[in-house]
Amino acid sequence: MVSSDAGDDENNRPPEHLFDHGRRLESAGKMDAAIEMFLSGLAVEPDNLSAHTELRTIALKRKAAGGKSLGMIEVIRLKRRRQSGLQNLINAEKLMAFDPGNTDQMVDFRAAAARCGLREISSWVESILRKATDRSSG
Repeated sequence: MVSSDAGDDENNRPPEHLFDHGRRLESAGKMDAAIEMFLSGLAVEPDNLSAHTELRTIALKRKAAGGKSLGMIEVIRLKRRRQSGLQNLINAEKLMAFDPGNTDQMVDFRAAAARCGLREISSWVESILRKATDRSSG
């Protein structure tokens, strides 16, 4: 069996390498690729609040620049709950990153973080959710 070393090499790097690469992609205006790189790093280090916060900032910049939400088929695929808890967390965060104003995605991400025992991450997204719902109701 032959493996693809290129993709494997990138994903076997330390998370900080992935985050640094994501920062370089973001600086180059490649927001979608930057989001994917941060998600790869967070799959290895899901309790890194700083990286979640940076990813959120990139997602908001992307959206402000006219970035589109994911397509319906991709959303359905990512919402499947058959994967591990960590994969569900990453899927929920990807959905939130590509549609950062969607409070339903925030709720799903918060729940996935709680199921993974990531209290700090769950609290962080709870604060974002509160701000979003305060703005929409007031």
